[in-house]
Amino acid sequence: MPGIQASNNYSRKSFKPIRLDIVSSVYQRLFVLFTHVIALVSLATVMTTHPALVAVMLGVAAHGVYSYRKYFISFPERRIDTLVWQAPQQWLLGYQNGDSDVVQIITATFISSWLIILRINDDLARQCKTIYLTPDAVDRQSYHALRVRLQVSRNN
Repeated sequence: MPGIQASNNYSRKSFKPIRLDIVSSVYQRLFVLFTHVIALVSLATVMTTHPALVAVMLGVAAHGVYSYRKYFISFPERRIDTLVWQAPQQWLLGYQNGDSDVVQIITATFISSWLIILRINDDLARQCKTIYLTPDAVDRQSYHALRVRLQVSRNN
């Protein structure tokens, strides 16, 4: 799937940057907890006393704890607190420790009024990152502006 291409209507001079100051999201915390609880309940309803299913349930529970710690407790210095769409194909990630990276969007995987999922190519770290944005993590006006611009960019 090709990355988001800038619209022909945008030039570097007319491109208005969008800045998102990201805060902790209750929706994201609930989503991580909810998905793991649903997986555990689903397994419990079909579970017999087979040791393999018990091991799978323990794995799901361990992954839930790992995910919650990774995204909400550990490594606050590498937590993204600012996202700026500076120019077509140019994004700036700001971290809580003051560092920043210039990155490119690979693709906007999902765009809706309640969730935006962005795949970011971080050349310096030589890895792809996934950023989940919910309306409660940023101000509503910036979230709306980002969503509209991503949809326009995707359609061009």
